Amino acid sequence: MEGSKKLPAALLGAVFFNLAMIMVNAMRLPVLRYNPLDRAWKLTAVGGTVPMMYYGQILWSSIAALLASLLVVLLPARIWNNKAVHFTVGWLLLSSVLAVSYYVHANWP
Repeated sequence: MEGSKKLPAALLGAVFFNLAMIMVNAMRLPVLRYNPLDRAWKLTAVGGTVPMMYYGQILWSSIAALLASLLVVLLPARIWNNKAVHFTVGWLLLSSVLAVSYYVHANWP
């Protein structure tokens, strides 16, 4: 990978990771869930009170981040000028605030 594409690939990967974390939960996509009481793994959209969906969320988000980084690698390097990198940093900050806000709201007592 060219040196000029490493930063944009990492930034866009982080943006898509954050957005996928929100979308998987908000859209109720099927995720890999682990039920520690049954010691069983299931791919479901709806979980009970015990099953942990963190593994599935991280898996979906990692796939989204890898695909976004791959997109950067496939695009020509001339697209990633300073303005585009600054724009992507803005999206990273915004997506991080959205992800934290969503999960604080969802887990607030």
